[in-house]
Amino acid sequence: MKSPYVAVSPATRMVKDENGPSLVCPRVWVGSAKDAKDRALLRRLGICAVVNVTPARSVDVSAGCPNYFEGELVYKRIPLFDSKAEDMLGFVDDCVAFMEAQTFHGSVLVHCHRGVSRSAAFAVAYVAKTTAISIAEALATIREARPQAKPNDSFLEQLQKYEEILRERRQAERARTGRDVEQEQRPQQLQGAVKRRRTMVGPMRGPLSPEKKPQNQLPTPPEQSAAKKKQQQQQIQQQRVVRQPPLHSGEEEGL
Repeated sequence: MKSPYVAVSPATRMVKDENGPSLVCPRVWVGSAKDAKDRALLRRLGICAVVNVTPARSVDVSAGCPNYFEGELVYKRIPLFDSKAEDMLGFVDDCVAFMEAQTFHGSVLVHCHRGVSRSAAFAVAYVAKTTAISIAEALATIREARPQAKPNDSFLEQLQKYEEILRERRQAERARTGRDVEQEQRPQQLQGAVKRRRTMVGPMRGPLSPEKKPQNQLPTPPEQSAAKKKQQQQQIQQQRVVRQPPLHSGEEEGL
């Protein structure tokens, strides 16, 4: 499936090497704990906030990852292990809201230990929520940018439940306001990516219909039209003067 984020391309997936962070959608990167402690890399990517999907080191020294640059960057910790027993659904809304708020200021890095399961799962939730596409489509989008992304089976099941929750919320919003939130969200999210390419492709623009095809003749600018009209009026006045009958000799002498 083609990514709905047309600005994301294979050429921009990795910024350092094949193990580096991946741009999975505008202003959202998925990476590893190694990426999270590389300050030069974070500066280069314009990272202003980090979602750290690991437990605190006080809970587990080996599995936990510090918030390396607290005081410089904004952090959100999601204290989960990569285990089927973990409940990620209880953290999804809070995490997605955090990411939505922080992408107004810069880019966000979502990381776990390897950037494969936990961080990818939350990135899927973010894409599904902000673009109103299905979890399957969102996962395909993430994998297009980061092929190694593979949330564990339990996270995938919980993401399916999250999709149902999102659907119910949109239906309730539609019933309350009459607005189709799902249709409104898609073009808003695509527009930010499309602007970077200066071209409109995919669902944003289809083939031109026959009546809308551009003509070879360019429209005349308003300034030129006004000047041409004034020139025509002057020519008409001149013609009137030329066609006026000459005066007789008596009239010339005032007789």
